[in-house]
Amino acid sequence: MGIFHSVQGQVEKDESGGETKIQEMEEFQIEIQEREEFQIEIQEREEGYPEPKPPGPLHRSLARTQYCFKDDKFNNARDEDDLFKNFDVDDAYITLDLNTMSDEFTDELKPGHSQTAASIESTLSFHAIDDHAKKADQHLLGSFQELLEYLTKPLKLDMFRKTKTARAIVVWLSQQELQGKNYGKKNLDTPQGLLQYLKEEKMSYATCYALLCRKAGLQCAIVRGHVKAASYNPGDENLPLSSWNAVYVESGWQIVHAHWVCRAVFGHNIGGWIKVEQDGQTMTKKEKAFSGIELNVFQEQFFMPNPEEFIYMCCASKTEWQLVPQGSVVPSLEEFIKKAYLHLPFFDIGFKLTSEQTCVLNSKNGFCKIEMKARTANADLIVLKYELFKRDMNADSYDTSTKVEDVARMVFNSRAREIFIFDIRFPETGIYKLVISGGPHKSQSLRLCKFKLVCNQEMVGRNLLPLDCGKVGWGPGPVSVEAGLLMPSKPSGLIPVNEKEKKTDVKFKVRDINENYTAVVHGEVGGRRRQLDDTAVNVQKIAHSQQLVVAVSIPDKGEYGLSIQHMTTMKTNNEWENVCNYLISTLAYTPERANVRNAKQKLKEVVEAPVEPRRWKEQIKDIQSCIQKCKKEKVADSDDEIISANAMVWFLFCKDKLRDCALRRNLHVIQKTLQIVSLYKNRDALTMEIKKVKEIADEIVALNGFSRQVPKLEEANKEIVALKHAPDEVHNTLKALLVLLGESEHYLKDWATIQSRMKASTHTNETSVLGMMTHIKKQEMDQERLQRAFEILHRYDEKQVRKVNSDAHCFYLWIENIINVHEGN
Repeated sequence: MGIFHSVQGQVEKDESGGETKIQEMEEFQIEIQEREEFQIEIQEREEGYPEPKPPGPLHRSLARTQYCFKDDKFNNARDEDDLFKNFDVDDAYITLDLNTMSDEFTDELKPGHSQTAASIESTLSFHAIDDHAKKADQHLLGSFQELLEYLTKPLKLDMFRKTKTARAIVVWLSQQELQGKNYGKKNLDTPQGLLQYLKEEKMSYATCYALLCRKAGLQCAIVRGHVKAASYNPGDENLPLSSWNAVYVESGWQIVHAHWVCRAVFGHNIGGWIKVEQDGQTMTKKEKAFSGIELNVFQEQFFMPNPEEFIYMCCASKTEWQLVPQGSVVPSLEEFIKKAYLHLPFFDIGFKLTSEQTCVLNSKNGFCKIEMKARTANADLIVLKYELFKRDMNADSYDTSTKVEDVARMVFNSRAREIFIFDIRFPETGIYKLVISGGPHKSQSLRLCKFKLVCNQEMVGRNLLPLDCGKVGWGPGPVSVEAGLLMPSKPSGLIPVNEKEKKTDVKFKVRDINENYTAVVHGEVGGRRRQLDDTAVNVQKIAHSQQLVVAVSIPDKGEYGLSIQHMTTMKTNNEWENVCNYLISTLAYTPERANVRNAKQKLKEVVEAPVEPRRWKEQIKDIQSCIQKCKKEKVADSDDEIISANAMVWFLFCKDKLRDCALRRNLHVIQKTLQIVSLYKNRDALTMEIKKVKEIADEIVALNGFSRQVPKLEEANKEIVALKHAPDEVHNTLKALLVLLGESEHYLKDWATIQSRMKASTHTNETSVLGMMTHIKKQEMDQERLQRAFEILHRYDEKQVRKVNSDAHCFYLWIENIINVHEGN
């Protein structure tokens, strides 16, 4: 029977029926063939094994370095409140009241939360053990002892010796090429004897892995149960049986599906479906059955996955071997059949299914809706793709009463910050299948989930979507951010509009006010979509607030598509590129209670109010107060006004900290602030502020070197002030110094005056000359003073001053260096 899973890529046959080739694409299909009966069977578990139970606290502490998505920025992203929770605060700083923020900020992320020892993470890296296992020589195949001694050699003193031994064994097993090799006689006495059993399909991978683990001294059980995988269609009731392993390591029982880790068949397709839509494009492609090509592959996600995630694909027949907490146990095969079909990358991306928890959805009034919630930390980096299939009811052709040009507007692939929505509208009845893939922007796209959609009644009173959004989808996302559009006032792809007003606007902070943007509106006219004239939309840039404002007026009630476009110079002919789309709908509008409407309006006014920098802290408190009032009126955290208000709080918080840096000129505070702000997702909206603070930091670093020289000048100063009659070179140098520090040149003609000013000078007295030299600041010096000090100093060159007096020469060099720093030299 076939057991399937998906990975990256695709396998296709050429049209002539010749050689099958693997092409690099976004999604692979994998089929693993496994026999129902094998020649070699062993006990599922042995005497003395611990009872199966969910992994303990240590399981949560193993912070693995392997992820499905190889994007460090995505994997390491953190929420804003998490970024700033350990920031040192004093009277000059503000603190955020996180209780007014969205409920998504859990207690563990709030400042001051005390973490238990169990939550402290230890990093478990497999890179070294993987590399070592892959280099195992073929001569080791003749002896279990020699093979396992080699694999465990680097692990003698490792605190995770059992876990890494289990890892080394499956990595080694995944490297064994079964095709084209003869391992000799089948036997259970050597590794090569086991491999020959595998080659002839007389032993399962679960049995082979269990034997190897047991030889290494690990307790390894064989678990049997039913599976869902890539050949599976959501709703199928005839689920195949499979076997996998549970190995007992430092963190308790952990799952290893050795077969799926090691082997795959690429390009499998069961056929029977017609692809009707893909990422906004019309498709009428009949899916042809194809058996695929079997290859070695290492599937990271099936080595010690989280049991609560693994159970969406594989369900142990004995509930105790599901290894999940009691509340997550799947009690029967019937319940497993109903369970949503979620692949492991779905969880690795950070998603939770927040809509109906089932793999089969029945339409309501011609609509189906799927909703997922991502982690707020990296949701803005995610791009989702989809394929919509229709059951092939005709063996020869695909006939539809819907026009081909209309078909590609059935799926509303929308986003609202961390909420992702697939709202499917059906123009005709039938059985459909939606396949969703995704990943970080410009990274690999992995299959996340599948759903069966049953439509028994087509939609009435609605048209298909007015705009083909392509891969950009609906709502602001990483593509719009890349184009310089930040902090949208409308974070959701759906904008409900009162049919009486028929207007709305969308505002963005822009990275560069000189960038070019435009917008167009599409709507349904006579059953066909068309672009409306220019009066429907107005695009305006506001320089002082670094904002782009897109104002839209729709001609009538209904649904309209707003497409915001960016002029990109990266392509030929300076093309306009679609970067953000909104569905403007009077049909989605729901009247709000007066109290709710007033609270939200007040919040919007406070957020948009122009405020002087000294009042930013006060504005933050005002915004938070308005958020609280909205919450009292039961306004949801997912409301556009709440989301944009929370975003403004963080923006002002960062902006105020940067302003504080500029005022305080404390290098430690500046460096720490810049480090944290560099991780802030909307940092591009603070480009000018960050640049200014960086310049101050560079200046402080440069001046600090000269400030540290001042104590050494005290001895030189004592020698100079002891002179009853100073040579002109000495007099001139000290005169330039005092002019540089702000003294009036009029009083510096006599040496006695200069001498008197310098006599009481120490670097610890801030009002003394040396004290002023220690605390010299660039912003306190005007260009006229710098120029005059330069002219006085250079009446004599350095060599002349050094020849006359070495102490004055020390001051000469200090003054010249300070002038050069301030001039940018």
